[in-house]
Amino acid sequence: SLAMLLGRLGDARRQVESIDALIQELTPHHRLHGLAYALEVEELGACWERVLALEPAVEQAVERNRATPCARNARSLLVCALAHEATGNSGRAAVVERAAEQLGMEGHVRVLEPLRLRLALLRGWSEELQDRIGHYGVPQIRFTWDIAGVAAWLDAAAALALREAIEAAATDIAYAATYLEPFVLRALGIARGDDELIHLADLGGDQRHPSVR
Repeated sequence: SLAMLLGRLGDARRQVESIDALIQELTPHHRLHGLAYALEVEELGACWERVLALEPAVEQAVERNRATPCARNARSLLVCALAHEATGNSGRAAVVERAAEQLGMEGHVRVLEPLRLRLALLRGWSEELQDRIGHYGVPQIRFTWDIAGVAAWLDAAAALALREAIEAAATDIAYAATYLEPFVLRALGIARGDDELIHLADLGGDQRHPSVR
């Protein structure tokens, strides 16, 4: 949603609550999507305890939605795995990650690969990061999950010192005054060795800074 792209997570949560009220009497597939939207909002805020609070409902919703092939089945479980990894429970993260992979959702690279990038970043798996980043392709925003996806790609590209790719993405992404702005600035700062850009990223970003251009 626009609220998510602008980083207005409070507004996004209220939108999710409205959607949740509308879908309760609909199909298991609709209800899974409602939970997925909630997870996507909390993922953007790195609100991992909120994600973990949703995990039992997610597991139940995924099980009930198994008859409907849907990338959000696997994506929702991977967000939960990421939350466990981020909060230090690597064992549980591996279990939930395997459950997501066992759903067999092949080919949904732009939906699922960013979460695998995040997991590799957290685990310090640089070789896997190198292997996976090429699968993602050119960063672009088409769906709500792409917001977190592009942010993950930027962090991974910065970790791998892919300056040319970062510079190209910074030119192509309309990121000013969006959730993505600090991620772009940080990636540019790391790629260029520009501490001032990294500092601006930590402050939330300011695309007007002359060294961005």
